[in-house]
Amino acid sequence: MAEAIASDAATVTHWRTHIVRQGAHPRPVVAWPEAAEAPAGRVRVICGDDRGHMQLQAGPIIAAVYPTAAGCRRQGRRGDLLGPWLDAIDAAVGDPLILDELVPDAWYGLRQPGQRRIYEVTRAPDASLAAIAAQIDGP
Repeated sequence: MAEAIASDAATVTHWRTHIVRQGAHPRPVVAWPEAAEAPAGRVRVICGDDRGHMQLQAGPIIAAVYPTAAGCRRQGRRGDLLGPWLDAIDAAVGDPLILDELVPDAWYGLRQPGQRRIYEVTRAPDASLAAIAAQIDGP
């Protein structure tokens, strides 16, 4: 079941970050805030109206957000949700963004500064259900 979490809720931690160009990435990417602890492994991210999966890359940066965990494992540009969202908000290198930690080490949200968002997140299943899902979908 989905839970609504407001970006200005007391339980949400916020960090200011920026859009950067890094290395060989053909598109701008989002820098992971220095003050934020980097999550281990894949996490869920909401950007705009899209919910997806991401795994930090060297930098650390958010280079892409994928609709599925399988897409995230392959790390290709195909199916990326982040690039189209950055285009839709007319974002450019150097522009600020806010990274919201909605559920520690599980759910994050990206938004423009000054924008209030209501995020819809689902809580992680219990350990036994997560193990079954990992067997089916892969780690």
